Amino acid sequence: MHTYIHICNGAILPLLASGAPVWIECLKKKPNAIKLKRVQRLINIKIARAYRTTSHEALCVQTGMNPIHIELESQAIIYYNTRGNEKSEQYVAPKQYSQWNHPADALEMKEKREGREYTVEVYTDCSKSSGRVGSGIAVFENNHLPLQLMYRLADECSNNQAEQLAIVKALEKLRDFRHLQGLQSSAAVHTDSKITLDGIANPRNHQHLVEQIGEEVRRLEKDNWSIHLTWVKAHYDKLGNEIADQLAKKAASRRDGEKAYRRIPKSALIKVIQGKGELQWQQEWNVSTKGETTKSFFPERGERKSKRLQMGINLSTMVTGHGTLRPYYYRFKIKDDPECVCRMGPQTADHLIWECAQLQEQRETLKDRIKKQAEIGPYPTRT
Repeated sequence: MHTYIHICNGAILPLLASGAPVWIECLKKKPNAIKLKRVQRLINIKIARAYRTTSHEALCVQTGMNPIHIELESQAIIYYNTRGNEKSEQYVAPKQYSQWNHPADALEMKEKREGREYTVEVYTDCSKSSGRVGSGIAVFENNHLPLQLMYRLADECSNNQAEQLAIVKALEKLRDFRHLQGLQSSAAVHTDSKITLDGIANPRNHQHLVEQIGEEVRRLEKDNWSIHLTWVKAHYDKLGNEIADQLAKKAASRRDGEKAYRRIPKSALIKVIQGKGELQWQQEWNVSTKGETTKSFFPERGERKSKRLQMGINLSTMVTGHGTLRPYYYRFKIKDDPECVCRMGPQTADHLIWECAQLQEQRETLKDRIKKQAEIGPYPTRT
């Protein structure tokens, strides 16, 4: 089963998605969409080990895979919002190649030197709680705290963006310290985000906020500032660290006020678009007249995706009604009647699970196992 999933995700889907942003509108015509569904249906039959008469909709729910037309539409939307001409207002793309600085002008990140005294020391931190994101900044000048800043970001923004925004805002504020000249124009910026420091030091990283940090450092260096960045351990017992942490938490807890930064990362944008695709699939599943037996087991497709099921012919038969069941054989005139051998009703999946007298012993054993599991908690799973 896993082999078929890898083949589908690694080979078949990329092949079908080739150039999708160009021809995606063609899928609005039913004959074109049917051709792609046939391809996905064949691989889904292999993954679910289901009978060929199982509907495309039921197979998609059973395997937990989005229908091919929805998956391709999502990929096309992601392309248009990140790389195409119709860039999303929410997403900020990296700088275009033509706007990159010459490699010789790449920013050299200077780390704080031990034993050196800095006139200005800046502490930055970020916080993400209850779905909200905030940045905090504490600026010390000659061991005094003249400046405390906090900013709230869009809820979809990441911790890294919050940390980077804090550094950008702190560097911008240093331009107001015009009274510092000569040796006094030295500042150390402390952050607990190694990812941010690595991004600043990487000349190939052209993300929006990272580029802004580089531009601010270059601007300050032209004004004879000496800017050094350094990593500090999170929640380190340092006054500046604690103040920045409290400010970030306070900013994140705000429910109103303007958001200082709204551009979400590509990963968040993809998550939003894929979420819309899954909602569309759920709506189509709700109105579908196919796969009624599967729908009785999984009315919400999210329930199926949240469960780790071992695909097999027996499971497929029970959740689709297509397989070694007498009503299925009766439908194709292989059996004379759909009655179960216990003669208590048609041999449907519901009958076997709840009513069949010949399975009473197995049913009671299953109930006992479920009761024990409820008492002692879920069984450990193999990792």
